[in-house]
Amino acid sequence: FQAWLRPYLPESGLLLDLGCGAGTLMAGAATTGCPSVGIDASMVWLVVAQRIVKEWGGKPMLAAAMAENWLFP
Repeated sequence: FQAWLRPYLPESGLLLDLGCGAGTLMAGAATTGCPSVGIDASMVWLVVAQRIVKEWGGKPMLAAAMAENWLFP
């Protein structure tokens, strides 16, 4: 993950993964030390993401939500 992912990660702060699914992007970010937050509408995928992110050394921060309902500036 690290080689291709690192240029896209924030220098500081959190990576926001909307529609995180199984959490593979979050797991990749965890290998670089970048914390992330995952949002998905499926509780099943959030449970999977929690396990995968932990396995890759991350601390999963996950929430069930519909991205379509968020208002971004």
